[in-house]
Amino acid sequence: MLKYVFVLLMSVVTANSYAIGHSGLKVPGLGGGSGGDSAVNWDDVAGTGQNAIVDIYKGTQLLIRSTAQMAEAIGLKEQAAPLYAQADKIADDGSVTGGFKIKEAAKQTDETMALIEKTLSEAKELTAQQKEAVGKSVAQYVVGGIRYIKGMKSIKDVASQASGAPMTKMMQFKDIIAIVPTAVEGAKAFFGKIPQVIKLMKTKGIQTPANISEMSAF
Repeated sequence: MLKYVFVLLMSVVTANSYAIGHSGLKVPGLGGGSGGDSAVNWDDVAGTGQNAIVDIYKGTQLLIRSTAQMAEAIGLKEQAAPLYAQADKIADDGSVTGGFKIKEAAKQTDETMALIEKTLSEAKELTAQQKEAVGKSVAQYVVGGIRYIKGMKSIKDVASQASGAPMTKMMQFKDIIAIVPTAVEGAKAFFGKIPQVIKLMKTKGIQTPANISEMSAF
């Protein structure tokens, strides 16, 4: 049974490595693991992976909640409601409930961001209150994006290292390995439209955060 689990997880590692390498997602500074280094503390490596999962989920929470706030600020309350519901499924400790799925949340965020882009492009003028609310929301979006990227960098490295873990430690990496391709796909949706939306915000006199460039890897 243990041999079967090892073979299964190795196949997942290989598949995930392929998904990262061929996703078109370019994140600088991502390196592979140290392979079968006998000096590696695998419990610590797994712990790093679990922390990365928390960063991904908490980053996701900020991304979807701030998108909801942006939408609400410009009158898209109907689109904001399901995003708030998704954000509430992520707890303070980064755990998730209610069948939360990054893929679904990312898709809803992407669709809502498209409507935000359309609404901003068609808006003749925004009130001072709207500008302030949108500005605060996009600042939180950047905070969430930076945390998501941090988690992505770490999870990719840990997943690479997991290919060299001994069989007795492999089960610690099951959840870590499984989230990688989902998080990669989610990143495309979360960050695909934001550059154009930021440009539109600037034309509408909305103050955008100076650290927006820290999400430029996507």
